Amino acid sequence: MIHLFIDTNIYLSFYHFSKEDLESLENLSKLINLGKIKLYIPEQVRYEFFRNRENKIKDALNRLEGGDNSVQIPLFCEGYTEAKELQEVAKKFKIKKEVLIAKVKSEISKNSLKADNIIKELFELVPCGDFDSEILQRAHNRADLGNPPGKKNSLGDAINWEYLLLTVDDCKDLYFISEDSDYKSVLKDDQFSPFLLSEWKNKKNTSLIYFNALYKFFKSHFPDIKFIEEEIKDAKILAFEESPNFDAARARLEVLYKINDFSLEQINRIVNASINNGQIYRAHYYSPELIGLKLESIISGYEGKIDFDNYRLFCNLFGISRRPRIEDLLDDTLN
Repeated sequence: MIHLFIDTNIYLSFYHFSKEDLESLENLSKLINLGKIKLYIPEQVRYEFFRNRENKIKDALNRLEGGDNSVQIPLFCEGYTEAKELQEVAKKFKIKKEVLIAKVKSEISKNSLKADNIIKELFELVPCGDFDSEILQRAHNRADLGNPPGKKNSLGDAINWEYLLLTVDDCKDLYFISEDSDYKSVLKDDQFSPFLLSEWKNKKNTSLIYFNALYKFFKSHFPDIKFIEEEIKDAKILAFEESPNFDAARARLEVLYKINDFSLEQINRIVNASINNGQIYRAHYYSPELIGLKLESIISGYEGKIDFDNYRLFCNLFGISRRPRIEDLLDDTLN
């Protein structure tokens, strides 16, 4: 398992112009659920995030709204088809931009941007790392000594650092992602502060691996993220297969229902579980809209590929209209 800390500035970068992409955050949640990553989110990071979210959005929005959208065409370009087409494109661009800004502002006011939803899920997934008076005092001591990290009259970075020193297991390496200059080497912008690196090694007897962007971390350690996604699907199917009661069957099927891309092997597993686990097919009798209809939707498009006998039993149990298959025609011929 990888032990990971992501600094506040990385979370905030998803509200600004950045090379990061939201898929990285979504993948992060998946990897945490799979037990491949342990993420540390100190309480101070949460404070900093919610305190600065609006400022980041405001600055990005101002840049988006600003600028001249008009296209100036010199007089000697008149008569050219391309000049007219360019003006038409500029008009369409202006309209689309206005529509986009209106939609975004609506989502911002409701805290329902895609970034909001993903980060909210992430913050709910990871326990809040509360800091106590001991950590606060240690942060004060760092500042009094003039030791990094941290800016003048600010203890935020020092609190996060002391929290990590006290919380991360001594036998575990820490992957550290931040764009904050307080953590960087003065001489080499892409390297971690030698002072902090030395302190970490002396106190924790482990390594600290530094990245200045989340996408670089993923590129280095999870280049085959698609395989990870298949593992996640398999884990969710296994949970469905092992549903111990009606409520679990409904809840776990709902999770599968939100996934729109299964392999044939995975579809067959879902069908097998549905006809062999009594908690699943008996739950259908009480709530067909929560079981049968969703199962029918999940297998849609695979009807001709599912094991024939299982498919026939599956349709009978869940009241699904069977699509004719070659096996049916053979049965009719033999009979």
